[in-house]
Amino acid sequence: MSPTTHPWWRWCRLDHCLDTGRIDVLVNNAGYGLYGALEDMPIEEARRQFEVNVFGLARLTQLVLPHMRAQRDGYIVNISSMGGKIWEPLGSWYHASKFAVEGSAIACGSRSRSSASRS
Repeated sequence: MSPTTHPWWRWCRLDHCLDTGRIDVLVNNAGYGLYGALEDMPIEEARRQFEVNVFGLARLTQLVLPHMRAQRDGYIVNISSMGGKIWEPLGSWYHASKFAVEGSAIACGSRSRSSASRS
């Protein structure tokens, strides 16, 4: 199920959890690799890479983090890849998306620790 084409937060019943109970852990594990020379990749494919790898993760985090802050407890686990730390030829869009995941996780974690949530 693609977070770019389905109302996935409803599909996984996140809306029900947010309305009726606690959310203690969010595990973000969506992603795929798009490889090829930067100049050969259509921008639509690069945009889709970011929609899945970055913005899908960000949307779920946006949905649960306010509840974790209110609970003063919770964990967010972002499963990325070494592609967010190193690079290899022909992986420019994939690595760009994974570097974005790493950067947003660091920034969110830094802010969340000061708000009694942990990531």
